[in-house]
Amino acid sequence: MKTNARILQQARLMFNQHGVAEVSTVDIAQALNISPGNLYYHFKNKQDLLIQLCEQCHQRLRPILEMLAIGQASWQELNLQILHLLELLAESIFITQDSLQICGLSPKLKHRLQWMRQQLTDTFVDLFSGYAEHGALRQDLQIPVAAHQMALHCWYALADQRLQQQPINVDLACQQLMAQLEAFIRHE
Repeated sequence: MKTNARILQQARLMFNQHGVAEVSTVDIAQALNISPGNLYYHFKNKQDLLIQLCEQCHQRLRPILEMLAIGQASWQELNLQILHLLELLAESIFITQDSLQICGLSPKLKHRLQWMRQQLTDTFVDLFSGYAEHGALRQDLQIPVAAHQMALHCWYALADQRLQQQPINVDLACQQLMAQLEAFIRHE
């Protein structure tokens, strides 16, 4: 594995375990047994590392967001797609858990996280619109409001488990999210 990839992998692991505030670039370099200078050769600073990690997370989320946006999956397929989405978010739990702090580090990071969350909201708008076209959506549902609610639930469901000092349970978060969806979507 190349040094660049090793640094990103170690940073994700440490940010997930300890939080963004508690991990420095020197800590990451020490954990990898490389010099801080070697780390800075690959990444200018902690913000640069975080930008790359956010980009990796988004690239991994993109295919599942595209599948969800179609809005024509069966209830069972939708459940699997939501589960996969939450699994991917759990792999970089620090992003949602420490999102307010990350946004404070740089305007670029703030913009990146806002954009990621907006894409999640847009995906739910598309999902609900697809179900509405097939008559499987409650008539009184305000799609933008429901989509925003679902995106926030996805974004913070796993972080909330952490705040309650519980181990991350993707299945539980998925069940909660599907229960919310069930209130909006009539399924077969």
